[in-house]
Amino acid sequence: MPGAANAAEDIVILEQKSAWNVDFAPNKCTLAGIFVDPDGNEHVLGFEQQEPSLRFHLSMAGAALKDFKSATKTGLSFRADQQPMERRLVVFPFKPGQRSIVAIYSRLDDSMENDDEVPTALLTEEAAGVEYVSLKQEGKEVRFKTGPLADAFEVVNACTRDMVSEWGFDADQHANATRRPIWKNRDYVVRRISDYFPATQLEAGESGFLQIRLNVDAQGEVTECFFNDLSAEESKNTSPCRVMSKSRFDPALDSEGKPFASYISTRIVYQTN
Repeated sequence: MPGAANAAEDIVILEQKSAWNVDFAPNKCTLAGIFVDPDGNEHVLGFEQQEPSLRFHLSMAGAALKDFKSATKTGLSFRADQQPMERRLVVFPFKPGQRSIVAIYSRLDDSMENDDEVPTALLTEEAAGVEYVSLKQEGKEVRFKTGPLADAFEVVNACTRDMVSEWGFDADQHANATRRPIWKNRDYVVRRISDYFPATQLEAGESGFLQIRLNVDAQGEVTECFFNDLSAEESKNTSPCRVMSKSRFDPALDSEGKPFASYISTRIVYQTN
């Protein structure tokens, strides 16, 4: 049984088996590693970003997570002296017949500075103090023993910076921006786009997400939409991009407070309980 050595505390300890790998994809940067339980069962831990930010999407997969559920109070922590942060899980199928992958949108510490206005980067100073990634739910705990993540986060920061440049934007201008685009009708658009969630997946009790990036000009108008990993040309006739074209923004502001062309990246999650 996974984690038998810690059965008295109902903690599954996962030791790191592989080195960290960073995938430099066109629209996301993913830091991933393989971990094993005492019986040698492999688990995957991944940190994913779609833009420079303090926040990341955290994904975990493996047998030790099979009993974790959506819509259930869950604690997330990264070191022994940290009070677990309450998070919402989204549970996805991992393999046929298995619901053993969970995803969380988070940052390392809720007491860190607010990043709602300006995209920044992962903080390597905070990452240096990471001991593990712990997920707790209903008396169960799964703990990925990562050790410090400063060096790995440095690589992810380089990846997201390169990604912004590849999109045709000035990475320095964005790093020094005083405001990111403000989505003025987000609630309306998100309600509309929910109509396009795959009915077959919802009926099967599965969860999923839509990943969308919008390019926004200096007047706050949407100029391009990118849906999941499709090109702008491939994306423009998709239902999500047709809905997203109705978005309205106040433009991003540079270091001098002047409007400039930028982007927003958003992930819209759908799930069943």
